[in-house]
Amino acid sequence: MSKITELRFRNLVSEGFLRELILFFFLFLLTIAQVWESILLFIFPLISFGFYVFFRILSINKWKLTFSKDIIIYNPLGVEKRHANRFYFVSLFTLILIFWIGAESLYHPQLIEDYSSYFLALLIFVYTFGFIWIFIDMWKYSKIQIKLGKIIEDNENLNIHSISPSTSQKKEITSSLSFKVFKQIIIMNWIIFVSTNILNLLSIMFLENRILMGFNIILPGTSPLNQNGIHVSFLIFFFMIIPPSSCLISFLLLYNNIMKISLEKFEILLGALPRDKQLKIKQELFSLNDKFKLISRLE
Repeated sequence: MSKITELRFRNLVSEGFLRELILFFFLFLLTIAQVWESILLFIFPLISFGFYVFFRILSINKWKLTFSKDIIIYNPLGVEKRHANRFYFVSLFTLILIFWIGAESLYHPQLIEDYSSYFLALLIFVYTFGFIWIFIDMWKYSKIQIKLGKIIEDNENLNIHSISPSTSQKKEITSSLSFKVFKQIIIMNWIIFVSTNILNLLSIMFLENRILMGFNIILPGTSPLNQNGIHVSFLIFFFMIIPPSSCLISFLLLYNNIMKISLEKFEILLGALPRDKQLKIKQELFSLNDKFKLISRLE
């Protein structure tokens, strides 16, 4: 981040962000108040919530750093706010599921054995779906674009002859996600999503038939005499770790692909603008990504 435009922490928090934080942690505290002995199930909504916080801060930061929103479109990871909203929905949904199974164990403990299989299937499905959901429409939004046409309209004395013919025809520089990389990301994450849920259903079936070994997660309403709870397989740790790991790898591939951008074309594009416009756009680019500092330095 540029020293000129460095934001304080308080500037990274918006009113909407605070509302969402309060709502999540209020529900989280209500669920914890049921007196859970194991925190294993809570890791699922917390991981999704962690991704939400990351993308929400990125979205707020980008919004406050980018003033020429009609000129600069900077979405190397797609639309961060859209990702944040989807992860927030998943984190709330999984937390509500955990609250529900905890309440059922308190008020209808005799039904836990019947409900536990459906609970585990739905929990893993919703959790893993969140990590494929964000990539479904990534093709449309993941790009970096600087539009010269807007500046030309606002500056009658623009020296457009200094731009190369190929650049002046397009009047913009764009770096979009390649279809090959998008296809690789989608296929990889769909395979993980489908295989994870199939394995989860198989593990539930094998556990019910005592073919597979597992362990108990003690519920708030579990009787201290029989110590019955939700019986899960050790594969639950695999289901917890693999989807977010695949998501991180996918975003790394996506980012590297988008950032293969011609800085020389950017420099030619900006060199034709009035000096004040150059300084403004360069400052915004520098604040968004240090790679743009390879463009001629500010004087």
